[in-house]
Amino acid sequence: MPLPADRRIAAEWVLRVALIAALALALWSVLHRADGPRGVATLRLSAPPAVVSRVFADVSSVPRVQSVDVRMDVSPTRVQLAWLAALAHAGVNVHWTGEVADAALEVRRLPGPRGNVRALLHGGARESVALSDDAGIIDTIAAGSGAPVTTIAIDVPELSGTLRARTGVRTLEAAVAPARQARQVLVVGRAGWEGSFVAAALIEAGWPVRARFATAPGVTVADSALLPIDTARYAAVIVLDSTAADLAPAIARFVSEGGGVVVQGSAASLPALRRLAPATPGARQPARFVSDADTVTRAQLGMRPLVNLASDAVPLDGARSGLAMVARREGLGRVLAIGYEDTWRWRMQGGDAGLAQHRVWWSALATSVAMDRSPSATTGTTYFSAPRAAIVEQLGSPSPTASSTRAPDSPNRLITVLSLLALASLLAETASRRVRGAE
Repeated sequence: MPLPADRRIAAEWVLRVALIAALALALWSVLHRADGPRGVATLRLSAPPAVVSRVFADVSSVPRVQSVDVRMDVSPTRVQLAWLAALAHAGVNVHWTGEVADAALEVRRLPGPRGNVRALLHGGARESVALSDDAGIIDTIAAGSGAPVTTIAIDVPELSGTLRARTGVRTLEAAVAPARQARQVLVVGRAGWEGSFVAAALIEAGWPVRARFATAPGVTVADSALLPIDTARYAAVIVLDSTAADLAPAIARFVSEGGGVVVQGSAASLPALRRLAPATPGARQPARFVSDADTVTRAQLGMRPLVNLASDAVPLDGARSGLAMVARREGLGRVLAIGYEDTWRWRMQGGDAGLAQHRVWWSALATSVAMDRSPSATTGTTYFSAPRAAIVEQLGSPSPTASSTRAPDSPNRLITVLSLLALASLLAETASRRVRGAE
């Protein structure tokens, strides 16, 4: 039965009031929604990328979100951490939790002629580590039971792109600068087998070499462009004996400026080098007698055991009855003293492997004292080389979650409901007016 005209008109007024109220409430919600109770958003970095991106977008656009609880269950990317840091600077309380290991990946390009790369993984002893670069897997290091701060070192002949170390769900990345042409090595000594074969070994290893050899008292054969001895030209200086007395002051200055020097035998007793050397040579021990069928190893060479070690000296290698290699830092430079003599016998009488071993050993000595002047790597990585340090720097230490209150899923939900109510009221009033024939 149709409603009486007065009751229909009253209903239309109710609908009209409901329409106006819904519109007014929607407008008030738009203008004052930031003043309402604020919520807490939750984020797990291990969620699918689309979910993580949507949470970031919602948190960045919802003024009612006061806090974000982040679960660092995987390594954050640089973009994710930058976004969280931006939210923190904008006034949002960012709380994070998670077992982020105190691990760090460091990549150094060695100053040798081949431009080899040395990777240092600090704190990676508790988990198995998979090392890879853009070309694929390099090596896998099994988990150990050592202290958590153990450093694992691995040398890589050449690195393709970015080095990655994956430990469980954590990813560390580090970039390395492009290789640069190696600087020269200066070899100074007496003309003879030792000097000739040391220079030959370095040249074979790829080092550019300059040399000066004394052939008689006051007579030397030298490269015409040998001087000056400075770090712009030379990576290292190798002094084989006391014939370098006249160059010793320049070599000492070279070390103080950051250069490296290897002193062999009596060279460590030169006045200008004695104060730099980590030790002095002792009494000579002859080489072990070798028959025609034997092969010479480094341990069988003649040597002068190193004695009178400096307080900051670091022993590196022992031999039959004393120290054979000792190193120390002097200013910005490095000094390495070796007690082995006549290493050319190792090259000549070391069998099939002697030549290669002699070459690799002398090249490694030069590399160990050479200053690393390679440029810094550009930051082109997705992940951090030290994730925990980066997170703490940007977000502070881990903290408990702020609240279990959930942030609104969408800022437009209330507005949508009110809009639908207003539309329904408008349609109902219009239909009622048409039924009773009103304009």
